[in-house]
Amino acid sequence: MRTLLVASGVLGVALAVVSLEIVVRPETLDRAEVALLPQEESQYAVSEENKDGETPVVKGVDPKQYFSVAQLESKGASLEMGNRHSALFQHASVQPERDGFLVVTFPFLWNGEKIGQVSRVIPTESMSAGRLFSLVRAKIDGALPKNLNAKVSLSEPQNTVGKANFYLNDTITFPDTVFMVARSDRKVLAFQYQRSYHDALMKSNIFPLFFQ
Repeated sequence: MRTLLVASGVLGVALAVVSLEIVVRPETLDRAEVALLPQEESQYAVSEENKDGETPVVKGVDPKQYFSVAQLESKGASLEMGNRHSALFQHASVQPERDGFLVVTFPFLWNGEKIGQVSRVIPTESMSAGRLFSLVRAKIDGALPKNLNAKVSLSEPQNTVGKANFYLNDTITFPDTVFMVARSDRKVLAFQYQRSYHDALMKSNIFPLFFQ
């Protein structure tokens, strides 16, 4: 009996140490950069149209959850309320349980005019932004028709926006639209906007503000 009590006491101490470690090192449980938590999802209205087993469309997502809205507004940019989206651009459908990430998309306005949309790509489990960036690229590449690679293709990785970026070129269906995926140390974003605004957006240095 005494041995059992001693063992129980040791186990109790061990559990207390583990509990203390979790409290002291909250990053072991930090899911701020991981998919929308169930309790967070309950804040939003879910579309009644998705009753066939597909990933529900979460509506009414506040851009302040994912972006420094005040910083963007200082440059003439603003984001409207967003939705969980079921695709990367219009080219690759996303199933979080299969792909390892989900997409939350926000309409993007420039000086009051809607010019496109910005999506935050969120992993469903902890991973680096570099790994997530690679998954997104592979997902889009796998969805593109291989017999049209001269007109629908991915650019080589670049470092003109954030730490790394690449473009999706679709001159068949969307010749006037820029599709770009970029990452920082912590975020992976997908931008879609009218091509006529590209030079102005690049010169304004607005893109770094999306990563703050």
